[in-house]
Amino acid sequence: MGTETAVTLLQEAAGIKIDGIFGAQTLVQSDKVSVYEYLLLRQWRYNDIVIKNKSQAAFLSGWTNRNRKIYEMYKQGLLA
Repeated sequence: MGTETAVTLLQEAAGIKIDGIFGAQTLVQSDKVSVYEYLLLRQWRYNDIVIKNKSQAAFLSGWTNRNRKIYEMYKQGLLA
């Protein structure tokens, strides 16, 4: 996932204008987004990729594992 897509998902989760640019409003509103909610949106994005292009299914378990590892790191207090 590229930076612009990551920012777009964060803006979607924050309920603000989606422009893919990490500006002042995104910074302020990002504090209101839970890690769980953000990772859920990431997972949905990955699922959508596979739905639209079945050849990408080979990557889905890796993407899912990455999300799971990020969540585990958060639960352990390794991420803010």
